[in-house]
Amino acid sequence: MPSGKDEKEAKLRVVEEVTHSEEVLRLGENEVEEVARVEVAPPPELTTRLATEEAEFERRTHEPDIDVIIDDARESEDLEDDWQETSTRGPVPYGWFVLIFLAIGGAVAWSAGWFSDEPEVVPADLARQESVERMAEDEAEIREATELVEMVEARVRQYADADSWEGMLPHVRDRSRVEPLMRRWYREEDFEPMPFGRLLVFQPLELDARNFFIVRYEVKKSNEAKSLLVEDCGDEGVFVDWETDVCYQPMPWDRYVEERPEGVLQFRVQVEPDYAGLYSHEFQDESRWLAIRLTALDSDEFLVGYVERRGKVEEEIRTLIEDNQYRPVSVVLRLRVPANVKSLRGVVIEEVVSNRWLIQEEK
Repeated sequence: MPSGKDEKEAKLRVVEEVTHSEEVLRLGENEVEEVARVEVAPPPELTTRLATEEAEFERRTHEPDIDVIIDDARESEDLEDDWQETSTRGPVPYGWFVLIFLAIGGAVAWSAGWFSDEPEVVPADLARQESVERMAEDEAEIREATELVEMVEARVRQYADADSWEGMLPHVRDRSRVEPLMRRWYREEDFEPMPFGRLLVFQPLELDARNFFIVRYEVKKSNEAKSLLVEDCGDEGVFVDWETDVCYQPMPWDRYVEERPEGVLQFRVQVEPDYAGLYSHEFQDESRWLAIRLTALDSDEFLVGYVERRGKVEEEIRTLIEDNQYRPVSVVLRLRVPANVKSLRGVVIEEVVSNRWLIQEEK
């Protein structure tokens, strides 16, 4: 029966849609989830989004990299739970970061620094109108979140614009521990400035109840982008993780494989089962040793790490591998080359220093 009220035909409103590929920081096992991806663009109405290739996300901790640094989100945790619980500041609702940056403008993404040749054109004002009304819900929260983002961006800019490793040092996390590593690293490696152009991605991340940010920025006057991991240290400020930035090793992995100097060294490696079953020489007793294949970033060389069965270290490594469904796991290991070793590729795994490529000292 016809209604006395005017009937209105339901219509669909067409909204321009932009699809963004998922980005991942490789930091280690089960550590990354897209929590609050925020994208930034300069004032012009149109900006270009540098599209990343999926292969780049296998690069860093690697991690995130990173991750570097930087694992992917195949077994990601809910990183929004209890976010900021260890910060000395009051909790900041990180959903506001999305609204803040949508209001500023938007485009681009994370992982380690490689891009496709064809930029994707993104309307900078696409989501701005829809977010403005929601922005007014709590001005205090918006202001607090904005200040935190600005503080992180300022720290990254200072770190990136440094013209020497000494200039980077005040902006590095765990400075007292890391300074000797930087000094040693830059005796052999050239310092390469990567000046800050503009912020591309800001992503909150929680690791072991501590607050971090994945920050990706466009390198000034180049078609490159760089990703960094930044820790929020509460009242002390925010600081960049240099070790995952360069994927620090005490010596080049290829040289370590070739020379295998006697003694103990700490390496960022990926571990997986040694399906070849290389039990020989000092490590031929399979009832005593478990063989683990060890590889490193940007290298085709491998070693076989042997861990004593029925011990704490074996249990840790087994758990990491099983939890990751027997795929390579990013870890930091303490490796020992025995005196007068006969095994061609054998080293002893003495300790799992970290279950990702990021090292966190107890506070």
